[in-house]
Amino acid sequence: MKLKLLAGAIAGVFVSGAAFAQAATAPKDANRMQQRSAKLEQRFKEADTNGDGVLTRDEAAKMPGLEKHFDRLDANKDGKITLDEMRAAQERAHGGAGMKHERGEHAAKFEERFKAADKDGDGALSKAEVEAAKMPRLAKDFDRIDADKDGKITREELHAAMKKMHDQRKKEKDSK
Repeated sequence: MKLKLLAGAIAGVFVSGAAFAQAATAPKDANRMQQRSAKLEQRFKEADTNGDGVLTRDEAAKMPGLEKHFDRLDANKDGKITLDEMRAAQERAHGGAGMKHERGEHAAKFEERFKAADKDGDGALSKAEVEAAKMPRLAKDFDRIDADKDGKITREELHAAMKKMHDQRKKEKDSK
């Protein structure tokens, strides 16, 4: 979870700063959002076994990960998830209206956690600092993230590791 938060924060910091790049990729992003929406609708219809247009907890269990987040996705707390509630969640997760604000919050939280963990103030995290800050996933992947093998993880190394992980996931999704 913490590594995911770090990933989100890092991505937010580096992605949100390039307005001209966003304009250049807008058509590609719109197409990607249409594909996600179509896939979501298809999966929703498959899970809606009784065809009533809503997912119960039992039906949600058929969609990987949905049951775990059921209560958060059920925006009106009626015990059912509609396709509109799913679309709203998808929009929030993939760049909807509130994403710039969320990116800023994630970036601020990341910076706050990084600075708090960086006890010696050198702008990098040692393995001991990561462990003391109770960042188990970062500690587990420390050697992989420490690209120059100097025993420290910099913000740049974290960014590069998150980008590599994102690119791998994207490649895996695109190959399906």
